[in-house]
Amino acid sequence: MSGFSEVIQEYIDEKLTMTHTAILGRITRVNESTADVKPLQGGFPLLKGLPIITHRYEYKSQYHFWDEELEDWDYDDPAPLYTEEKVVEGPIYEVGDTVLVVFLERARDGKGNRKHSLEDGIIVGMIK
Repeated sequence: MSGFSEVIQEYIDEKLTMTHTAILGRITRVNESTADVKPLQGGFPLLKGLPIITHRYEYKSQYHFWDEELEDWDYDDPAPLYTEEKVVEGPIYEVGDTVLVVFLERARDGKGNRKHSLEDGIIVGMIK
């Protein structure tokens, strides 16, 4: 490889090293909406205050309910069917969980010209 090609290749390698896409890490501190993550790969700083992606699920269940204490109950009739609906949000992480962190293409706060920066990570899921 010529000297010029080597310089170009080193430049490309340096820029690719600064382009962060995704990393595995372990949660060291967590609250309801953010967490600190220590990357599993060496050479990276502690990632502080990363937002956690929240998923919302609608949970519906149906069940029959009858009360034997009711005096006017006609036991030949089926028990009334009740539907219960709940909205469940998660996931819930704990210290020590291994998670996948992705880095946004542009600054998460909309300020500056950062691209693929470690400052712009978001926790998207847990790895088991």
